[in-house]
Amino acid sequence: MWFRFPLDHVFHSNCFKLISLRRLEHVGSDHFPIAIELRYEPEAAAEQPPPEADPEQEHEAQEKIDRAVEAEGALEKC
Repeated sequence: MWFRFPLDHVFHSNCFKLISLRRLEHVGSDHFPIAIELRYEPEAAAEQPPPEADPEQEHEAQEKIDRAVEAEGALEKC
C-alpha cells in the first residue's frame, strides 16, 4: 500500500490572503505542481499567529548564520 505525505507547501506572509490553491497535472516529478492565487491585503487582520521559535531553534539558527558569515569572510580573503 502506498502512502503519501504532503511535502509540497507554499509559504506566504500574513499580509497576503489565499484566494485559491490547486494541484496541477502530474509532470513526472516526485513533487506536485501547485498553483496559488494570493491577494495583497496588508491591513487585514492576521488569521493565524506568526510562528514562534523556541530558544533552542533560535540558537541553532544563530549558529547557522554565524557559520555562513564566517564562510563568507573566508571567501573574501581568497
